[in-house]
Amino acid sequence: MAISQRDRKLLWGRSHNRCALCKRPLTGDAESPGLPGLVLGEEAHIIARALAGPRGDLGSRKAIDAYANLILLCPEDHKRVDEQPDVYTVEKLRSMKLEHERWSESRIDDDPVPQPIKIERDADEDSIPFDSIRSGAQAFGLVRNVQAYNLIPLAEDHTDDRIDAADAFLESAQSWGEISQDLDGLSQYRQAQRSLDSLLKDLWEKELFAWGRRLTRTISGGVLPPGTWIVAELLVMAAEDVLAEGDHSTIDDSD
Repeated sequence: MAISQRDRKLLWGRSHNRCALCKRPLTGDAESPGLPGLVLGEEAHIIARALAGPRGDLGSRKAIDAYANLILLCPEDHKRVDEQPDVYTVEKLRSMKLEHERWSESRIDDDPVPQPIKIERDADEDSIPFDSIRSGAQAFGLVRNVQAYNLIPLAEDHTDDRIDAADAFLESAQSWGEISQDLDGLSQYRQAQRSLDSLLKDLWEKELFAWGRRLTRTISGGVLPPGTWIVAELLVMAAEDVLAEGDHSTIDDSD
């Protein structure tokens, strides 16, 4: 009779991948690229399967491969236990197994349960004005080293060439922002700024204008302490739409 999948899962799950004696992990990384990992643990019998084996002549043999007769060990401790049956008796091994499973469970219980990750807006966020974007350097400064982007595209009732120009600017600004931490030196910074300069000029030729702002939010939850979450928010509007709206409580173009 072989160990059932149910008993095997109980043994490994309740032992939490640790040797019942030395507590070392019983799985590991493999050096071979053809293996997903190594199983180092051994499912040892408390009462041996063979009658002549360690503790094999003690106790009932009706459920020799059942969970109750198994203990999870590393190879070294498996050898230690089986070569010293006078020291590691049936009663002692059962007691060690029970203590180990209690220890394993207590480690899980003592770990704080991660809270859901939340990103909270500042109460005054809507009052933060947009700044008119007038250069590639300014645009690059807005999108550098942020955690998220909110792109507000041009309304769909405009011509395709205007919509394409607006999309090109917004998407390029986000792309430069996403790789900003990987840019190395002034020459690459200037490349980003000149690229955005060119796209801004294309907007202006079509009487389109860009605004942007950085918003500081708070991220909490998970296993890390609360931290800041910076959002770059960019929008493109046509000149006639700006004039038609009249009062722009969120857009400040006074500078």
